Amino acid sequence: MIPSITREEGCSQLINIGMKLQGTQNIIVRFMRKMLKSFPLDDLGEVIKEDDLKSRYILPILQSLFDNLDDENIVFFKITNENNAECKQKTLNVSHRRPDGQFRQKAEHKNLITIGYMEAKPESESKNYDACMQDLFRLATFGKNAIDFYYLKSTLLIQAIGPTFTFYLLQKKSEDVYSMVELDKINFPMNINEVPGIFGYLDRISIIVDIFKKYVRNQNSDISDSETIRKTMRSPTIRSLTDTWIELHGIEGVDLEVKKDGPTNYGQVLSTASKYFIYMIRATFPDMKMPVIKHIVYEHVLDAVFSSAPQNTMAGDIAFSISKEIQDKIRTFLNPIMLEIKNRLPSFPVTRETLSKAPFGIMPALRYVLIKYGSLIEENPQPQPATQP
Repeated sequence: MIPSITREEGCSQLINIGMKLQGTQNIIVRFMRKMLKSFPLDDLGEVIKEDDLKSRYILPILQSLFDNLDDENIVFFKITNENNAECKQKTLNVSHRRPDGQFRQKAEHKNLITIGYMEAKPESESKNYDACMQDLFRLATFGKNAIDFYYLKSTLLIQAIGPTFTFYLLQKKSEDVYSMVELDKINFPMNINEVPGIFGYLDRISIIVDIFKKYVRNQNSDISDSETIRKTMRSPTIRSLTDTWIELHGIEGVDLEVKKDGPTNYGQVLSTASKYFIYMIRATFPDMKMPVIKHIVYEHVLDAVFSSAPQNTMAGDIAFSISKEIQDKIRTFLNPIMLEIKNRLPSFPVTRETLSKAPFGIMPALRYVLIKYGSLIEENPQPQPATQP
């Protein structure tokens, strides 16, 4: 029979073992001791929500692996819900300016800088691929902004979805090239009874810790390199276009992706036009459901715009689920917009055959759509979420 010991006895034994080790080996023992001290013995028997995941599991894991509080240039991980300094531009909605966690370091000039980020989702969200991919995009944005803002060479990025942690290293390779490499994906235990399952991953965890120390923690901020930094996401136009893409991409029923060997010429024209009108209607009538908007655009707007008839009005019921009064408001709003597009179309009928023969005839209309997007962005910057107290 294997003798049992208390948590305190186990932690005491690990302390004695750690005192005989140095470097990464000592960090691994500290990681094991932290799990033994902090984790429940078995499954708690309830769904682990995001706040619980971050405070009870992610925080002790990452602090034990990456904190270095004894060095002059201390490094520490913390859970945050605050605006990060490197993303203080008010229009940077794509990142919402609030990472779930940050790795902070005291730099040589005694100011704290951010050298890494963490985004978390509970395991119940693991099948919500759009939300998970947006978190990954946010991580990349945070990491690149930190490199630009603090003149770094590398940042560590971690995406935690339940017990599964994916580690990335984002590096500035040249003047305008950044690389984001997946280092590893590791399933961490959620209770003490699961801890033996992590033993086979300790070598891989050690490699991640060593990479963090070599490429992230021990780098120097190079102020003289400031002229070579390309602050891509600081461009108001680029930020707003990115925000608009993410907003539309997140709307149910809207797909902004064109597959390889997908629509060409005529198909691209219809796709661009439909997305433009969907965006315009959505912005003016935000309470209207997407299926209704799509019905109006695909069944009425496109027919009126690409029709060879001189008039472009939409007669009759355009959507049975909305009142006559709202329909009239929609017509009043859409008619001048449709006319602006129609007046820039070629004189010949816009069909698959004609555009295949003369694809550049549609360019004035497409150019107008892009200019219109730009003017809308400048005139109506997207509002930011209110700062939480």
